[in-house]
Amino acid sequence: MIYKKEDFNDLEDQATDSTILENISALAKQIELSFPGAIITLESFPSCSAMLDIHLHNKLFVMVYSPTHGFGIDEVREEDGFGTGYRFNTKDFYVPTEELNKLIKSIEQ
Repeated sequence: MIYKKEDFNDLEDQATDSTILENISALAKQIELSFPGAIITLESFPSCSAMLDIHLHNKLFVMVYSPTHGFGIDEVREEDGFGTGYRFNTKDFYVPTEELNKLIKSIEQ
């Protein structure tokens, strides 16, 4: 999966939350094409928040977006409980796509 910063504008450059949701949807499709066998679930909410779940090789990766908090990325592990925090947080869309890519590729090796 190859990401280019110009493909994904920074949060400050986004015209609307719907544009961000479109970018997350495009990212989900890229992941699906790049990682055969991945099960992708994308949920969007009336608040313009979104949750992207990626199940691959018995692992679960999540990317969340909230208009007020930005993006969160994490791998959900067996010892993790239900929480409100993510190990990686940012307001820039490009940065979490790179982090998500690293997490997914780490299990491919």
